[in-house]
Amino acid sequence: MRVQLCVLTVVCGVAGISASAMPPFFTACSASDPALDSCIESVIRAGGRRFTQGIPELGIATLDPVHLGTVHVDNPALKLTFYDTVVTGLGGFRINAFRMYNSEGRATLDFTSNVTLKADYDMEGQLLILPIRGKGQAKIKITNLNIIVKYQYSTHDGHWRVDSYRDSYKMDRAQFKFTNLFNGNKQLSDLTSRFVNENWRVIMSEVAPPAINEITRRCVKEVEKLFTAVPSSELLRP
Repeated sequence: MRVQLCVLTVVCGVAGISASAMPPFFTACSASDPALDSCIESVIRAGGRRFTQGIPELGIATLDPVHLGTVHVDNPALKLTFYDTVVTGLGGFRINAFRMYNSEGRATLDFTSNVTLKADYDMEGQLLILPIRGKGQAKIKITNLNIIVKYQYSTHDGHWRVDSYRDSYKMDRAQFKFTNLFNGNKQLSDLTSRFVNENWRVIMSEVAPPAINEITRRCVKEVEKLFTAVPSSELLRP
């Protein structure tokens, strides 16, 4: 299941792999190892950054940066859309824990990263009690974004397959910068910027879900490519 772990680690970044054999920087763990989880965590630490750089020969795209495209925030009081959204920082993730329950076909990956989201934005409506509108560039810096991914997997024709997953997250801080608020009105823009950053937790409860869910989806997608390319027997020894 080492491979599984590796793959899941891919969810956030795992080691690169050739189409037919494990690369020298990726050493498979043993399913019979009583310290399997610790072994997998070590593999993720060693190869995670390499994985986030992408593996072209396997069709695995880079995860740092990861391009999210258009992200809509679904809020009746606020129309907010991010365009050409790019997230950086996943390559510097820290693995907190990996747990594999092989007999049950499930695993959990827990990691933390500092990430930055940049995009063009179009916003109009109300944030809490404050009317807001603007169209320009947005930058959101998230400190210690902790994401936990729990997934179910199964084996088909000698390869692992992610059957389902769910994620949860929390963060220590978020800082916002929006250019051209209120068509560049400095007084209104400064007031709004202070308000948004003072109430970042409430604001992120609206902004974060669609963006972070998309980050997780992209990571899982690249991990699935790894599972498809590399047999489970090469990823996890008996």
